[in-house]
Amino acid sequence: MEISIFLLLYIYFLKLGSIFPDIDCPQSYIGKKFNILSKIINNKFHHRGFTHSALFIYFLIFLSLLINILFKLFYPYIFVFLDVYIFIIFYGFILGCISHILLDMLNSSGVCLLYPSYKKYRLPLAPVIKVGSNAELSLNSFLSLLTNILIVMYIFNLIEYLA
Repeated sequence: MEISIFLLLYIYFLKLGSIFPDIDCPQSYIGKKFNILSKIINNKFHHRGFTHSALFIYFLIFLSLLINILFKLFYPYIFVFLDVYIFIIFYGFILGCISHILLDMLNSSGVCLLYPSYKKYRLPLAPVIKVGSNAELSLNSFLSLLTNILIVMYIFNLIEYLA
């Protein structure tokens, strides 16, 4: 039972992390949900700036470590029960953000990977995929199918392991 909760938490935060870097774009799905915050971030950093950079990933890792340490110091009895949950939540969220950044590097405009430098980076030798194109929809469908297959394989392996 607890493993299924871990899996659901991981998938939820992986999906949340995969859309979060677009908080810097007020027209994006998450930008519309947090419109004021999105506009502030967009005005300060621009689209595909800080939230699409290695510095942002380092910031998230630092934040997760800081929260981990604070829980250990101030809530040690609660931390004993929550440490795995905290790890799964941040692990899923950060991996989701990384996957978003890597997929945006397939776009012709690239990302500011080494922010604060505004030089844009793309994946070398990768095909250019335009946002909203049939190629993007196909890639999203393929990745969703692959994710679902991996989840089913994981569940069957888990069931076999528990039996």
